[in-house]
Amino acid sequence: YHRGHYKILGVDIKKVSPIENIDLLIMDFTNPEFYYKVQSYFQTKIDLIISDASINKIGNKFSDHLKQINLCYKILDLAKTHLKYKGVLVLKTFQGSDFNKLVKKIKKEFRILKALKPRSSKKKSNEIYLIGLQKR
Repeated sequence: YHRGHYKILGVDIKKVSPIENIDLLIMDFTNPEFYYKVQSYFQTKIDLIISDASINKIGNKFSDHLKQINLCYKILDLAKTHLKYKGVLVLKTFQGSDFNKLVKKIKKEFRILKALKPRSSKKKSNEIYLIGLQKR
């Protein structure tokens, strides 16, 4: 693709190093103003959302899991409003007590759902990526 045919917006809560061909927005995506910035930047629905957002872990697996799941629900809300029909969502979460509830919610929004545990993730880690394909 030619640069003029696509836009990539990286979002982080902290300042990050510039990345070639990627515009960066330093902002908490839970800030209500974020939705307006995204809409203004793209001026159309988005093809793909990739999120490796993670909470600040405190070391309590149960509490960390619930906080991460809640973060994922906020990302899913973003996908519901800003992702194109047949768009793709990739998000990081942790397996635990509310994991299946999140999976069910994602399945309502996407025709296909895949789960992937990265090779780089420790075997004991409950980190997993969910990939929603073909947004309804």
